[in-house]
Amino acid sequence: MKSAAKRAAGKRAPAKGLAGKRPKKTRDDGDGDAFFLADEDERNKAAPEDEQDEEEVQETADQLRMRLAREYLSRLEDEDVADDRRGVTGGSDEEEGEGDEEDDEGVRTLDAAARAQRLAERLQQDVAQAQGRVQRRLAGRVHVLAPDDQGYAAPACARAHRLAATAVALTADDSTAFTVSKDGAICRWDVETMKRTQLYRPGDGPSTSGQQATGADWVARKARTASRAALSAVAVSSDGRFVAVGGGDWKVHVFDGVSGSYVQGFPGHKDVVTGLAFRDGTHTLFSASADRTVKLWSLDDRAYMDTLYGHQAEVLSVDCLRAERVLTAGHDHTTRLWKIPEESQLIFRAHDRAIDCARFVTSTEWVSGGSDGALHLWSALKKKPVWVARGAHGADAGDAYGLPAAGVATGLSAGEAAAPSTEHGWVTAVAVCRNSDLVASGAGDGAIRLWSVQPSKAGGAGSLSCLGALPQRGFVNGLAIARSARFVVAAVGQEPRMGRWARDPRARNGLALHRLAVE
Repeated sequence: MKSAAKRAAGKRAPAKGLAGKRPKKTRDDGDGDAFFLADEDERNKAAPEDEQDEEEVQETADQLRMRLAREYLSRLEDEDVADDRRGVTGGSDEEEGEGDEEDDEGVRTLDAAARAQRLAERLQQDVAQAQGRVQRRLAGRVHVLAPDDQGYAAPACARAHRLAATAVALTADDSTAFTVSKDGAICRWDVETMKRTQLYRPGDGPSTSGQQATGADWVARKARTASRAALSAVAVSSDGRFVAVGGGDWKVHVFDGVSGSYVQGFPGHKDVVTGLAFRDGTHTLFSASADRTVKLWSLDDRAYMDTLYGHQAEVLSVDCLRAERVLTAGHDHTTRLWKIPEESQLIFRAHDRAIDCARFVTSTEWVSGGSDGALHLWSALKKKPVWVARGAHGADAGDAYGLPAAGVATGLSAGEAAAPSTEHGWVTAVAVCRNSDLVASGAGDGAIRLWSVQPSKAGGAGSLSCLGALPQRGFVNGLAIARSARFVVAAVGQEPRMGRWARDPRARNGLALHRLAVE
């Protein structure tokens, strides 16, 4: 017993935490300390990786922003140096070789202060563009030609709808336009060729028989008028991936912008969908309705997000830029600026009647038009409009803004010009060229008028100056200006967008394209 106890006591117990592990083979197997030395080496090698992981986890939000800012500045500096090198070498590949050293020396000798100034201007421009402030002065470079001027190009108006076109949307690359109408048709247009293809909602496929899907052949088909199938709004995302339409069926229908296939329909509104807008750079969709609400949808998640309450009557227009600010206008004579993160709204009243349209000029400035015939320029810093154009469209609009009469300005004779009435002077559509000072407005007086945003002495927008008129027969129910300002597209029809209280039977129902002369 004693010998067994002595043998047990003489055995060394295994080290804590190393039970079950085999000693690693070393060159000196007779040295017993080699096992522990090898284990310490492994711990030393693993320590730096653990410390790096801890540093990555412990990186704060401020440190992350600082690191991303340094990387962005470094990338801009590299692009600036590359541009300077191309400017010094003249952009020719044949001159490379012996002159490389001289080119590098020339780049190094550039004034560092000038380089820093260029970099600062580039950063200011990027920030201003992200915030939606006016940066490009395009209005001064646009020339509106009269029909008798040299170089004048007649507008192209393609008939595609059986009833009045109600809205138009233009992609960010100015290559594709989308229109919807009261007959429920959705057309996709190639701007260059004016060729169109049609998109279909579920159950709206093409009919080859010309008769109703159900019922006997001898049963006469009823005339299709504005109904639950009618559409009154369309919007396209900034990347062109999604196209959304809405109308009398109280749903928001989403299509794939490239293939044209149907993606999904979103129910939720309790009345006609009257306006749609995407937030720039995102797939967040805002929908306005006659049920007096504005709803938010996430197309990435295919889900409903929130509802904005506040309007006391039908909401007729909605617009949004990159910031989380939404602009709405409605039949309650108000325009409202919604601050989504703060969950608040600013209310602006000045129009005497319903406000049919409103569009952002900058993130804090916008224009609006309504059935009172006035065009208003607003600023979020003032409760009253900055500038008002009474009778911007109508019989007296030409004399008021130094332009020819409506028939002369549009190239129509007195007999062809639409009969003057109060309804024809209603401002039914406005559009703003993104990040610029160019504005367009449309009505039923036979003209699309272009405006320039004039700065005020205190800064910001001060007034609108009329640049000229583009001839357009019929009611202009939707407008969009190309980002390059090369053309203006309009959704025109024989009737106004939201009713049938006026009619011009000689007008076309479709898309109108007006080319602009830009210096």
